[in-house]
Amino acid sequence: MAAHALPMHPIHLTVGLVALLLCASTPKTSLARSTATIENTSLAKSKKRKKKRKKRPSNQRTTPPPYRKPHSATPVTAPVPVTVDLQISRHTLPNGLRILLHPEPSLPSVAVTLAIHVAAASESHEQKGFANAIIQHLLSASPLDSVDVTTTGDMLLLTNLVPPAEILSTLWQQARRTSLSIDEQAFESLRLRLQGAGPVSPSRRAARLGYQGCWPYQHSAHGWTDDLQASSPAVLEQFRRLVISPSRMVISVSGRFVPSEVLQEITRIFGPFPSVDPLPAAPFKLPDQINQRVDVARSPIRTSQLFLYGWALPPAGHPDMAALQLAKSILRDRITAGLTTRSARFAKLPTQAKVKLSIEPRMGPSWMTLRVDFPSSVDMDRTRKVVDEALLDLSMVGPTAAEMYAAWQLSQFELLEALSDTSQAASILAARELLGVGAESIEQQPHKLFKANREQVRRAAQIYLTPIRRNLVERRGPPITSPPSNESTP
Repeated sequence: MAAHALPMHPIHLTVGLVALLLCASTPKTSLARSTATIENTSLAKSKKRKKKRKKRPSNQRTTPPPYRKPHSATPVTAPVPVTVDLQISRHTLPNGLRILLHPEPSLPSVAVTLAIHVAAASESHEQKGFANAIIQHLLSASPLDSVDVTTTGDMLLLTNLVPPAEILSTLWQQARRTSLSIDEQAFESLRLRLQGAGPVSPSRRAARLGYQGCWPYQHSAHGWTDDLQASSPAVLEQFRRLVISPSRMVISVSGRFVPSEVLQEITRIFGPFPSVDPLPAAPFKLPDQINQRVDVARSPIRTSQLFLYGWALPPAGHPDMAALQLAKSILRDRITAGLTTRSARFAKLPTQAKVKLSIEPRMGPSWMTLRVDFPSSVDMDRTRKVVDEALLDLSMVGPTAAEMYAAWQLSQFELLEALSDTSQAASILAARELLGVGAESIEQQPHKLFKANREQVRRAAQIYLTPIRRNLVERRGPPITSPPSNESTP
């Protein structure tokens, strides 16, 4: 039988023709693109398979975590707070003068503090610089050889530390200082003095940034202002009578004295002062701020450098102030036996850098500053980076148990040390009374500090010490060029 070819099935013939027609009609570019897509897909799958086979070490991270996990919430046992009992007696004269008597018979001296509510917060929009002029007038009324002068955003504190036998003369001196009027001669003397005022301090420059929108503190007038230039001795004297009145003053006496005798002398000397209705309290609120504000001064020559961070905090007596006080203790240097130990959070700072922190309680928003001074040979940006990372870690992770324990101890020690000093005790009592929190509240301060826990400190740092609420003042020298790298370029 002869061999013969098998016939092709019609379906196979149709599929073959369709495939032939498609190949003929497809452009070369589409074929190339399709081929590349298939190759890329195969390559991606191959890499994915290799990645699955490869074991990554457990401690290796490809990306940083989205947030830093806070320390364990396990409570830390705080030291037992000491009991502070100052035995303060308070009295108020008919004209509104408040008197605080804190006798300590074991001490050899006595301190007299006169606190006056006179500051920029006392001024209206047409009286910029008036309060500073009154302060300068008070300081020039009597010698300041034995007077400790402190000015804040709310008040002027004048403290004399004298032997018990000189307390009467000290009271008379303070009474004369507050009753001296402003005449033509005194007005001209003020003009000459204030026209030669020095530069504004970094803290005050930062405060002008931080208190924008909060009038009592934002202007902080300095020198001989336009409002003073447009005023007269009579106008300034009228302002002096309003702010230097018994209702805006506190006298605090601490140390070795007989309370009944001192009260009698204060009543006799200050009782005749006329009573003046107190000025209405200015409305306060935490300034609105959504971004960092900056004030930079550059120097073309090699000079000492500094940067200062300033934050507006809640007013004195606010519950968050205890946690913020502990945060300050965590960040500040410690002095033991005359040796200064830097906070562990600032261990990477250059050894030449000096860190200083302070909190100024106020009737309105309080003020906290962190200042770092260093020579021109130190890089500004690298130094700031160390501080920024320390603040960020405190606000995200919070303090460690060891830091909390040390902060409790340090805060209590500082308070007891201040109260053991006669001058500081009188000044602290007068200031707290004038701030409106009451002099007796100082006795509860250790308990308030020890009630604040790690989470409250972290939360306070996260709310108030953030970069968006920060106000930066810099004094920069010329840029520092980085040393050439020894690595060869490929």
